[in-house]
Amino acid sequence: MTEKDSEYVDLSEFFDNFNKKWIKIKSFKYFNEIILASIIWLAFFLRTRNLSKLGGKYLVGLDPYLYLRQAREILGGNLPVVDYMRNPPIGVVNSFDLFPYILAYWAKFLSLFGVSQELAHIIYPPVAMGISLVFFYLFV
Repeated sequence: MTEKDSEYVDLSEFFDNFNKKWIKIKSFKYFNEIILASIIWLAFFLRTRNLSKLGGKYLVGLDPYLYLRQAREILGGNLPVVDYMRNPPIGVVNSFDLFPYILAYWAKFLSLFGVSQELAHIIYPPVAMGISLVFFYLFV
């Protein structure tokens, strides 16, 4: 046996066995759905690891506080034309943005189950991401 032969490792048998098993696993009727559900579960699991540290009252980032305030104003009546809490004392004219309305009615829906508005805003991103993964899967 030469030095060159000792460096060569034959993995063809391993890959043949792996390929046979992979074809058998892939031929399972609900293989794609199980993989998709596993990815959604893993993504949701990873995105919700810090919820215990937030205590149901702290939002992650700065924009969620703006959207939380706007959602509260929407649920309390309507969104004012000029938002004086942004760029004070002049304020900013609010253009139409659908996202605060989505968050407001998402929180209103979850309040039927006893979820606070803050917690509804905290769990919205992982839930929306899980739903969007289904559409991304169907698109791809």
